Amino acid sequence: MPPSPPLRVLCALSSGVDSSVSALMCLRPSPSLLTSLQSTAKKNGWEGKVGEVGTRVEVAGVHVSSWSDHDNPNGGQYCETSNQDYRRVQSLASHLSTIPTLPTITWSPTVYRLDLVREYWTSVFSPFVDSLSLNVSPHSRTIVTPNPDVSCNEFIKFGHLRKKAVNDMGYHVLVTGHYASLNGGMWEGEDLSKDQTYFLCTTRMEDFQGVHFPLEHTLKGGPRASTGKTGKDDTGVLPDVKSTLPIPAATATTRDIAAHFNLPSASAPDSTGICFVNPPPTSTGGSSVRGVGGVTDFNKFLSSFTEIPERNDRMGIYEDIDTGSVVGQFEITDSNNPLLLTMGQSAKIPGAPVKYFVAGRGETKKGEGRVIKVAGGTRNENLYRDRVEVKVGFNFMDGNMGENGRAMGRVRHLQPLVPCTYTIKPSGSVSVLFDRPLRAPCIGQVLCLYSSLPGEGGRRRKVLGGGRIDGLGRNYKEMGKRVEEPAKSGANDKSVP
Repeated sequence: MPPSPPLRVLCALSSGVDSSVSALMCLRPSPSLLTSLQSTAKKNGWEGKVGEVGTRVEVAGVHVSSWSDHDNPNGGQYCETSNQDYRRVQSLASHLSTIPTLPTITWSPTVYRLDLVREYWTSVFSPFVDSLSLNVSPHSRTIVTPNPDVSCNEFIKFGHLRKKAVNDMGYHVLVTGHYASLNGGMWEGEDLSKDQTYFLCTTRMEDFQGVHFPLEHTLKGGPRASTGKTGKDDTGVLPDVKSTLPIPAATATTRDIAAHFNLPSASAPDSTGICFVNPPPTSTGGSSVRGVGGVTDFNKFLSSFTEIPERNDRMGIYEDIDTGSVVGQFEITDSNNPLLLTMGQSAKIPGAPVKYFVAGRGETKKGEGRVIKVAGGTRNENLYRDRVEVKVGFNFMDGNMGENGRAMGRVRHLQPLVPCTYTIKPSGSVSVLFDRPLRAPCIGQVLCLYSSLPGEGGRRRKVLGGGRIDGLGRNYKEMGKRVEEPAKSGANDKSVP
């Protein structure tokens, strides 16, 4: 019987550790990973045999350039340039070419560079800025909190990139470094502390055809979903670097694997901020954080793209939402715009007797300027709601939701899951009532729903679907309710003390 045709795998590479290790695992695949790659390739027209040990595998890398150097505000002060990031990816690719592999597996040291600047600007960044501009408008009373990373996955990685990889470049499998699992639907990754299904929940299931996540069973840190292990695994189980033995994904952490094989990205910090838009490297050659660095820099970055009011319209006041009294003043500058603060974020009012948090917008007042309404104390009833809606565009990832049912849900990445009841209307709109009040849910945030019960043999849950919130129920102050046992916001809500 003739051998199977080559299985062609394309690995999406950034300069981070997750994509680096995903590519490495494809060069030294375990039997289970090889079978998974073969099964995924079958769906994209590969004519080989699933389970064949000696399958020839051709692995290559691709780097998406989605940000033009010319678009960097202030000459690149806040964003790393695409060329710098690509050079680090090339360094990684050169290092991977020195790692021994089986004769049946080959690695191309030349990384494809895919220019998706126009697509990113049109599908992700421009809508993101347009949404934020609503917050700056003197006529808007709504605070919008868009999530560009969700849009980046939906339109760039699993939209344009996947289509080009399969349709134009002839690859059978696209590999990315996400912590998630595709197995009869979308499931949480094994490492719940790094699970990224929240960022994937608006992407249609058909757009994952031919996609595989090698890190689905790998820990980066935190408890393993199926066993509850919490400690750092022994790197002694990893094969010798000079051998061609496979990497057992379930026995070592991502960073252990990267360090063991001396990958350049082994100590790279986790990605944060806007997808693909990174800060300039530090004096040591690395980046302090991948993403726009810190709240202050992030505000400065966004201020470069949102409209700044005329100089005679840059003053404003903070108004206590409970008493109506003025508790502080602010000034909009070219590099800092308080109107970009989102719902629930700390207002940081100098000299205020209590800690205030953004709770809404008020009408512009003559002689006092723009009005930001603030609520005193993080448990203030004005900040809490238990009902959200996705009226348009909910992405149903599981076809068995029915008209109503129980689920687990979150409105922030890695927010501890909250029990809830959902109702689906004939129009396709989804209304969700949470068992406990959520702190500062906001228009534009993404709602992600999971199965109420975990899958067999562990704690991982199936993703039911997700969408951008475009409707909110009344807050607890308006309903006359007290906040007694609110849902946990999670570590990603930096405004909670």
